[in-house]
Amino acid sequence: MAVTSEAITVGDVPTALNVASRAGQVLHLLNSSLNAADLGGDDVVATEGYPLAAAATAIIHLKPGDVLYAINTALYDDAVINVVVT
Repeated sequence: MAVTSEAITVGDVPTALNVASRAGQVLHLLNSSLNAADLGGDDVVATEGYPLAAAATAIIHLKPGDVLYAINTALYDDAVINVVVT
């Protein structure tokens, strides 16, 4: 599987951070914005997902077929999540 990277702008609706794969994936995340974001499924809502603070990093292991979503927790500005998928 190829390694991919992308900066994804996350607003006030859940935004996919990866595309489902038949193999498991590892997501290396960096919140490069000044706003916090929350991680979860396609139904994640602000302040109720797994928190990813501004400038925070996380490594998430996904099972085959899983998609991780993020939502911005700020009222006005979007968050930017840098994602490397391996």
